[in-house]
Amino acid sequence: MAHGLPDWYRGVDIAYQALAQMITRPTYGGAVRTYGLATTLPNDELVFTAITGKGMVYGGYVRFDHTASQKNSKVRLYLDGNMVLDRSFYNMDKYNFIYPGAYPLVKGVYDDTNFVYSALIAYGMTFETSISLAYDEQHGETFNLYWGIVYALV
Repeated sequence: MAHGLPDWYRGVDIAYQALAQMITRPTYGGAVRTYGLATTLPNDELVFTAITGKGMVYGGYVRFDHTASQKNSKVRLYLDGNMVLDRSFYNMDKYNFIYPGAYPLVKGVYDDTNFVYSALIAYGMTFETSISLAYDEQHGETFNLYWGIVYALV
């Protein structure tokens, strides 16, 4: 009668598996917060921040209040030079984008009566070269909005 583990069982062995790298936890550095107040230009895309390096997003937001209706303007997120998000506040509300695990950009507040809007950036997205957060103003308005992003670089 055999004793011990079956022959097919083998623990993780980098040499045996011929893996170049095995990550058992995120290897990112400490969290960094960047945030600010920005003024939009009419009918223009405003890039709030462009972070270069390799890292991970812990979260973020774009918000403004008491301005003219901006429900069709869009928040954009670029990862590694590619636009991965282009979502208006109206569509986030209409299609109920409220679950951060299902989509990288979700609705925070949508109040079309008092013109209070916010979008939240979900946790856990990684990037290899860069990340940029932008706002695409589509109503010919100039106003101030707030933004922030928390991330870590390798």
